[in-house]
Amino acid sequence: MRSSIEAVLPLWLDRPDLEALEIAEAAGAAGLDGLWIGEMATFDAFALAAAIGARVPGLGLRVGPLPISVRTPVSIALGASSVAALTGCEIDVALGASSPFIVAGWHDRDWSHSAARMRETIECLRPMLRGERGDYDGRYVNSHGFRLRNPLPQGRIGVGAFGPTMMRLAAEIADEVVLNLASPQRVSQVRQQIEQRIREIRVKINREKFSEAIDLAKETLVTGAMAKLSQMRATGVSMPSVMPKVGTPCFLARRAASTVSRNPCLKLMAIRRSREVSERTRFCTLPVPPTGPSAAKPRLISP
Repeated sequence: MRSSIEAVLPLWLDRPDLEALEIAEAAGAAGLDGLWIGEMATFDAFALAAAIGARVPGLGLRVGPLPISVRTPVSIALGASSVAALTGCEIDVALGASSPFIVAGWHDRDWSHSAARMRETIECLRPMLRGERGDYDGRYVNSHGFRLRNPLPQGRIGVGAFGPTMMRLAAEIADEVVLNLASPQRVSQVRQQIEQRIREIRVKINREKFSEAIDLAKETLVTGAMAKLSQMRATGVSMPSVMPKVGTPCFLARRAASTVSRNPCLKLMAIRRSREVSERTRFCTLPVPPTGPSAAKPRLISP
């Protein structure tokens, strides 16, 4: 979990556009850890980030929140990778729903179903940032075949969340939550909501892991027993004389479930053998404060 002081480029329409470069230089001279770069009607966010990275080497760049209904996962991944490769700066991205005025009015895109679009965008984007070839089919997001030449495996994805649905989604799949013009009381409320959602997800995942462990134990015991039966039959031993000693497959399955539930060592061993769980486990099972950092932390972002 990052703990740092960062600056935000203001989106003042009554100030010179190129003043953004001077602010970036001031942030670097002050020793700040990063600069947040948004997007309105002046510069493209990634183009401005590249210019800032060239002017202030080593300054961490956080681009966004970018509207998910306007930019595809490929365009986001390619933009972030381009800035990182051209400047050598560390770069993260933040995503948001934006507003109907910008999404529908400016870009003639559909603004609806923001939470579902956000989930699919992040699920599609995260493997791309790791350098994997795109292969995603969703209701609102689809991408196949694209692969970054310069991956960003350490790149973080933040979510600009303002409503309860997006907040719960951010706690589940994002690396951090981005807030704007929020009071300390609001930050505290958001933190509590995130931690509660993480606890709910952790319970759900633990249940799924236990179910996987039982299924694996069943499969292992039954497969082993059936292999033993086949071996005995091949040597001429009659099946009726073997079944009472070994047990039928149904009996073995029931016994496996009972054995795993009573034996913590066997359960742990089965879980270790079924380590390949879904990608969201990686981001939802981190310790919850006060015992450790949460999967997503609120960030107070205000000009």
